[in-house]
Amino acid sequence: MDSGLHHYVLESPGEKSRVHLRLDPDGHGTLIVNASRIMHLNPTAALMAYLILEGKQDDEIAITTAKKYRVARKQVNKDISSFRLQISELLRPDGDCPIHELELETVAPFSARPSAPYRLDLALTYRCNNDCAHCYNQRISESTNQRISHSQLLTPNSYLAPPSPLYASRELPT
Repeated sequence: MDSGLHHYVLESPGEKSRVHLRLDPDGHGTLIVNASRIMHLNPTAALMAYLILEGKQDDEIAITTAKKYRVARKQVNKDISSFRLQISELLRPDGDCPIHELELETVAPFSARPSAPYRLDLALTYRCNNDCAHCYNQRISESTNQRISHSQLLTPNSYLAPPSPLYASRELPT
């Protein structure tokens, strides 16, 4: 299981989910479904989520998890069964509420420090005057308004410090 960002598109009749799983070097993970649901995962849940999203069968997940965490196989099988039901609902666009129906533990807002931004918006414009009625950006003074050169634009790593965000959108001028 490599740390980093893993992207999945899950489709079933009438439903489609874009799923991002960020695995941190310490084993923790962040699961984001359709850019609207964010779950912070402990190392065991992160491992099981990764294996489930990779399409592994329960036997393989149990062997891997039991070996890594030195847990009895019977307990691992029970945990996988429960976790698979929870994650299947979490991955659905209109699945059960993680707090009320799935009874998952909650983490207080801002108590988990992300290893990377959850999202980055990069507006590609010729010159933004920050005067659009619909724009959520604050006015930026000319002294802080940095321009990205054409060569930098073609190499995103020159202006995005690793690790990259889970979501990146490029908006064109309107």
